[in-house]
Amino acid sequence: MNDDSQCIYLGNDLQCSILNTKKCSTECSFRCSADKYKNSLKRWREQLNSISTEKQKEISRKYYGGKKFW
Repeated sequence: MNDDSQCIYLGNDLQCSILNTKKCSTECSFRCSADKYKNSLKRWREQLNSISTEKQKEISRKYYGGKKFW
């Protein structure tokens, strides 16, 4: 498997879906595998769940329209 195909942002046309570029770079700072992305979301949820309920409500109102996604 080509290492470029492991980035979740690489589209079917083999172009980056978040940057205005024709070719995926292995040195891109946005490069992210599916496993790395899942781990990042897990850490995000754990961190938000570790703070006080009031602070969680404040964050959900400010950034997520009052919905708690974690």
